[in-house]
Amino acid sequence: MSDDDNSIEKLRKQSILDSMLRFLFIGSLAFFVPRIKELENDTFLIIFFILLMIGAVVFSIQFVRDLKAYERYLHFFNEKFLGLHSQIFIYKKYQKDIQKDISSFNFITDRKEMKILERNLISLKMFEMIQDYKYILIAMGSILEFLLIKYCRVNNLQPVDYRSPDGNLIKANRKRFVNYIQSAINNNLFYQKKKWKLVQTYLRDFRNYIHINKECNEEEIDKNWYKSMKPIFDSIFENFKL
Repeated sequence: MSDDDNSIEKLRKQSILDSMLRFLFIGSLAFFVPRIKELENDTFLIIFFILLMIGAVVFSIQFVRDLKAYERYLHFFNEKFLGLHSQIFIYKKYQKDIQKDISSFNFITDRKEMKILERNLISLKMFEMIQDYKYILIAMGSILEFLLIKYCRVNNLQPVDYRSPDGNLIKANRKRFVNYIQSAINNNLFYQKKKWKLVQTYLRDFRNYIHINKECNEEEIDKNWYKSMKPIFDSIFENFKL
C-alpha cells in the first residue's frame, strides 16, 4: 500500500471514530434532556458532568483533527502553490533591483549574457528565501566565476598559474576559474586581496557540491558557512559595479 493509500485509510478511520463520538454525545443529550425533571439533583449533576466530559472529548478531538487538517493544507499550499509560483513572485519582487545591478556592469553588453545572469541572480534569491545553503553557495561561486572571467577578459587581465596546497600546478593557459582568481589576488583586484583568497580557498570549491559524492564526503554547507561567505560575495559583487 502506498503512502497516499495509507493516509486515506487513516483519515477514513479517524472520520468514523469522530462520527461515533458525536453520535454518542448527541444521543446522550437526546435521551437525557426530556427526562431532566424526573431526575434528582445529584443524579442530574452527575449525568450533566458526564455529558460535558463526553462533549469536551468529542470537540477536543475534532479540534485537533481540524488543526492537523489545516496544517496539511498549509503544507500542501507551500509545496504545490508556492513551489510552482515562488520564482515568479521573487522575480517580480527583485526584478528592478537585479536589472539595475546588471546594467551597472559596464563590461557586460551581450543581451543573452545579461539575461542568463539575471536568471541566476533570481535563483540565488530563491535559494536564500528557502534557506537552501548548499545551492546558495553554489550559485554565489558560479556568479562570481562568470563576473570575474568576463571582467578580466574585457580589461585584459590575464589568468596566471596556480599551485594548489597539495602541490598540483594548474597552468594559466587552461584558463580555469582558479587561474583568474589567482590573477585577482596578484593584482589585488578591487583592493580585495584577502576576500579573493577566501573565494579561492572556500567558495570556489563549494561549487563542486553540485556533485552528491562530493557533498557526502566533505563538510556540510550550513548556515554558518552562509553567514561567513555572504559578506564576501556581497562585497566583491558590489565592486564589479564600479
